Amino acid sequence: MIKQMTLGLVVGLFISMGSASAKAPKEENLMLNFLLGELAFQRNDLETAENYLAKVTKDNNIAYVLRQQFNIAYVNGDYLKALSLLNQILEDEPDNIEVLLFEAIIYAQLNDNSKAAAVMNRVATLYAKDQPDDNGFHFLYRELKGAIAPDQFLKIYRQIAKMNDYSPEVTPLLASLLVDNGLYEEALQYLTRVIDQAPDNAVNYALLMYVYALLNEPETGLAMVKAAAEQSGQVDLKLEYAQGLINQFNYAAALQYIKELAKTQPNHAKVQGQLAFLYFVYQDSDAARTHLDKMVQLKGDYVTVIYKMADFARSAGRMGDLYDVLPNVNVIDVQVVRLLSEADMALKKKSYATFLAIFDELRTKFPDRAEYLYNQQLEMLDTSFDYQLLLPYAEILDVVTNYEVFTYSYYKAIAYEGMQKPAQMQAVLKAWLNKHPDDPLALNGYGYMLLENAKTEAQAKKALGYLQKAIALAPEEPAIMDSLGWAYFKAKDYAKARQYIVPAFHRLKEPDVISHYIALLIEEQAIDQARALFEQLQAILPTHPETLALLKQYPEVLQ
Repeated sequence: MIKQMTLGLVVGLFISMGSASAKAPKEENLMLNFLLGELAFQRNDLETAENYLAKVTKDNNIAYVLRQQFNIAYVNGDYLKALSLLNQILEDEPDNIEVLLFEAIIYAQLNDNSKAAAVMNRVATLYAKDQPDDNGFHFLYRELKGAIAPDQFLKIYRQIAKMNDYSPEVTPLLASLLVDNGLYEEALQYLTRVIDQAPDNAVNYALLMYVYALLNEPETGLAMVKAAAEQSGQVDLKLEYAQGLINQFNYAAALQYIKELAKTQPNHAKVQGQLAFLYFVYQDSDAARTHLDKMVQLKGDYVTVIYKMADFARSAGRMGDLYDVLPNVNVIDVQVVRLLSEADMALKKKSYATFLAIFDELRTKFPDRAEYLYNQQLEMLDTSFDYQLLLPYAEILDVVTNYEVFTYSYYKAIAYEGMQKPAQMQAVLKAWLNKHPDDPLALNGYGYMLLENAKTEAQAKKALGYLQKAIALAPEEPAIMDSLGWAYFKAKDYAKARQYIVPAFHRLKEPDVISHYIALLIEEQAIDQARALFEQLQAILPTHPETLALLKQYPEVLQ
């Protein structure tokens, strides 16, 4: 959990333990106890492992062994013992941020929020000293968001914010945690205050736009950022406004705005990166490559832009288009995306052997990214409609991987649906739900597939029941909002459909969500708004199934 053992570490332990044994040859062999404990730990025999490791640390404060003992205590839920072991480690390593983070988590588990806050505050201070260009409180949020329940994290962080007099460095994270807990209005109050204190901080405006989107008032947030960008000389703030336009699916306005900005900021790396991304979106690979190359020359963070392109390319089914855009640099992340692009091109040519060989090469080169690569492979097979290969591949992964996740069942169901085998599709999803009856994403997937295959009112009602259960378990999940809204849309209850489709659209700009929103606008007779949004969709995703389905459903309105 805290550390992985390496050969060098074992050698170091052997030397230190060997020295201890040499001084007291009649005592139990420390190295033997350590190895026996480690072997027991690897086979998940935690009780035996703890017995052996405790003999090692009885009279020897060896950090790695203490860490393994901590892992065992933590897994067993013995938080007091885990805390005691951490304190022993901290005696020799008082500024070890990793250990302090776990100490904060333990205090949170013990509901000692004051001590958790004090430790977290110390971590933020230590991190800021080590990484002066980063925000220590941002680091806290990144590292601990998934480790502590949102409501408790908020209680702890309120104390941290008070300790720091609600400074501009600490307050944005308080707003983020308020958002995580659904307290949007209070988050806006803190954001307004911190923006007054630091009016040129682009990150605060990004969060402001996000909160207004959650309140279903994205235009309000965008207008505020536009006004601030016009008054400010900070390029980052102007770029944030452009990103706000993108978030509202107004790529045309974003491209025009960035092109104008580039006239006065031709050597700003982030401006070049945003141009590269937008030209790629509009399928101008030559222009995208030109601006990305310039960003590389300006020593900008081109890897982030490339991954942004890749995220868009995946949803658009255009991973292969990235190949001609990527710069010739020997950087691991770029190599990964280039190989993914090659795999996509091979799949489109039906060169399945090449497709599989590329992913084998990727997993061999980058074993730490195995789960990410598995998901990429499944998604490519899905978007290329290669269901005959998707099904066995998803079945194999479900067996050979150690991941107990819904993903593989979902893709098996997708494959069966694509092969027009609804009974098998339902059987796969029901099997998962029998084991995980309260999995909201699984309920959503099952309900949506039932909805899309419903032939009778009773079948549609059954689908609606699953979707209603899903939204009750995860009320803020946009994918579930969209599915439930679409169920009401199909039932011609457009008022209820709006309650869910509109917030889903403001939070998630996936093609199916955009398509559902356009269909709703048409049924509500908001024709001009629907056409304007469809023009954006068609310009960016002209051959996407959702675009073509809308044209087929509403030819008189959209053609």
